[in-house]
Amino acid sequence: MGPTGPLRAIRRCWRIHALLNWAKPRFPWPSPGLLLWGFALFWLAHTPAQAGTVRVAAAADLIYALEDISDVFQEKTGHRVKLSFGSSGNYTYLILRGAPFHVFFSANALYVEKLISEGKTEGKGIPYATGLLALYVRDPKSLPPTSDLRHVDAAVRGGRLRKFAIANPAHAPYGQAAQEILTNAGLWDAMQKHLVLGENAAQTAQFAASNAVDAALIPYAIAKSPFFSKLGSHTVVVSDSLYSPLQQHMVVLKGANPAARSLVAFVQSAQAKAILRRHGFGAAPGH
Repeated sequence: MGPTGPLRAIRRCWRIHALLNWAKPRFPWPSPGLLLWGFALFWLAHTPAQAGTVRVAAAADLIYALEDISDVFQEKTGHRVKLSFGSSGNYTYLILRGAPFHVFFSANALYVEKLISEGKTEGKGIPYATGLLALYVRDPKSLPPTSDLRHVDAAVRGGRLRKFAIANPAHAPYGQAAQEILTNAGLWDAMQKHLVLGENAAQTAQFAASNAVDAALIPYAIAKSPFFSKLGSHTVVVSDSLYSPLQQHMVVLKGANPAARSLVAFVQSAQAKAILRRHGFGAAPGH
């Protein structure tokens, strides 16, 4: 049975705190933070899992949606779900080196395809949602938030926008989408002096949440969360005419148990899809 009431609130607060303060490793090179994860996962690999326990590695944008999905799944099946949130690229690195996860939820298809090509999965990847980006602005009077970013250039030229955060396009799927948005809006070159790069979508959201930047492109699923709503921040979903929304895929990993396969099947159910929509995700391609 999933936790409810105060216990669930405490767990969620701890997870969002850990997520927004998570270190900065990048794929494929390990950092000290990633090495600490490696030691923890080595211990986990040598600790027997309870029957029906699913170990999940998930992209950071899923922190709210997947928690709600797992709670319903646990209520329905009695299985336990252990969720870990972070960078899709870093989890790919860890899984390639034997991290004992059962299911991987990526922010794009690329990392899932990498694991498939390396023989680390059972079967093919499955699209489960479409990831959307949102424009966050700290002060809507200085920079009115619009889906086409039409006021950004004027804010830059007028000195009202000094720092603009995106995830690093070199390795973060949401960063690559942000670069596509700024390029198609004709802003990429003008923004170079103002960009602040987060190592992943979660750190980019941290920059926005801490008012360290004037504006940011972050996952809509995080911008829509109660955590951001309490900040009184201002966000708008970016028009899909400026970028290709992220086709997010999941895959069952080698050595998974029947409970893991049941979880993946449940994520494809109408009930789980409704939860994803409620948390700001679009439908998976073809659905």
